[in-house]
Amino acid sequence: MNRPLNPRAARRALIAAAVFAVAAALIAFTARDPGLTWDEAIYFGRAAQYLRWFQDLSADSFSAVAIARTWAAPDHPPLGSLWIAASFTVFGSFCDMITAARLGAAMLFGLAVAALFLWVAARRDERTGLLAAGLFLLMPRVFADAHFANLEMMTLLLWLLTVAAFERGIESRRWSLLCGLFFGLALLTKINGAFLPLFLAPWGLLFHGRKSLRNLLCMALIGPAVFVLGWPLLWHFPVTGVKAYLLNKTQRMLIPVHYLGTTWRDTPAPWHYPFVMLAATTPLPILAGVAVAAVRALRRARARWRDAAPEALTLAAFALPVLLLAMPGVPKYDGIRLMLPALPFLAAAAAGGLLCLWDRLRASPGRKALSAACAGALALWLLLPVLLFHPYQLAYYGELAGGPAGARRLGFETTYWGDTFDGKALQFLNHHVPENGTVAFVAFGEFVWRSYLITGDARADISQADFDRDRWDYLVVIPRQGMWDDRVRELVATREPVWVNTLPAAGGLPLCLIYRR
Repeated sequence: MNRPLNPRAARRALIAAAVFAVAAALIAFTARDPGLTWDEAIYFGRAAQYLRWFQDLSADSFSAVAIARTWAAPDHPPLGSLWIAASFTVFGSFCDMITAARLGAAMLFGLAVAALFLWVAARRDERTGLLAAGLFLLMPRVFADAHFANLEMMTLLLWLLTVAAFERGIESRRWSLLCGLFFGLALLTKINGAFLPLFLAPWGLLFHGRKSLRNLLCMALIGPAVFVLGWPLLWHFPVTGVKAYLLNKTQRMLIPVHYLGTTWRDTPAPWHYPFVMLAATTPLPILAGVAVAAVRALRRARARWRDAAPEALTLAAFALPVLLLAMPGVPKYDGIRLMLPALPFLAAAAAGGLLCLWDRLRASPGRKALSAACAGALALWLLLPVLLFHPYQLAYYGELAGGPAGARRLGFETTYWGDTFDGKALQFLNHHVPENGTVAFVAFGEFVWRSYLITGDARADISQADFDRDRWDYLVVIPRQGMWDDRVRELVATREPVWVNTLPAAGGLPLCLIYRR
């Protein structure tokens, strides 16, 4: 006999579906607004390679030679690229390649926002869950990253699902099994997943003792099994494949970054880079909410430490990605991109803190109208940057940095991923580059122009030149200042571009500059 549906669970499911639809639709309808990013161009090629393997599937496809030829990509496991391949398959019949891939990213983002709502609502209430989802959705850099078909949204989603399943798994065998599955999928996406036990195990043992052991056992058994089964390379080369993967992670080349007026080329940026970048790129109300939540968690822990278990898990899940990036020797670049798995938990903590402040204000005599005005002001405060900076939210800096213009004066990179070279810049080059002409690029992804040629966005007769070695007709400069040399800095300082893409909300700050020889 079927049990009747719990009205509260049904209501939350409907709200989650609506949250998913709104978040996914916002990204889907603006999918082509930003330009193609560095990593997308790489993953598109890998996804196409995986897709061909499935299309040509035969007995020979499973041989060691065929597996190595297709699946030996030691920098990352295949799940993220497989998702892009699936997006090509599902959406490619009615839209272009870039949009098709980014619609998959939109789905992941919608799932992440909905999962955050469900997790926070189950721990607190629907009001807090909705606020957490809204705060996360309206973080400008998160909103920007949700457009791109790379590994970030899948990594973030699986990090969130693993944490939520671990917490639920303390009391539920089914959720323990799901925790192991999500952990395995996180491992199958990016190396970040391997660090989840670093805070889940101490939190579980500290607050729940032996009840957490089932979760840890499922992670230890199911996680590696999913990792091996999901990566065909490891079917034939389990030891050498894992060794190559780990070696790749320990021998990554340093990526230059411009930070607080200094360009760090030969050594990673200082340990404080992730903390400063997080403060500089997070809207001030969210930072204020997190501060209140942290103070409340400390007070609760001092009164009765076991009561602080939910807040401790939230803050630990937020803190670990930031602390890992702060470690000596760890490459630090691309703003907060490498810390994205921390941000759902930042939103969850901020939601609790902001609602505490709002409830206190609302409870004061004669302050209900003021509390409503504050809620409206908060919504406007968070919504405006997403609207005004669109589609270049990766160039967003918050109030503590003085906005993008203030951040430039402080010596931060203006942007980093090439998304500001968009359809408008392509249109200019297509109209002005002479027949069989050449274009050089500075701080630009190696495979991006090739991808635009494949999609037909770029004129087929225009070839890509090397800025230092070749003669070029036009030069595209992305203001990722860490990758500028003295020659580029002199050119930007002394010559006027023939075309420039600016950020109107920041007083015309240049985001992409095109020069003619």
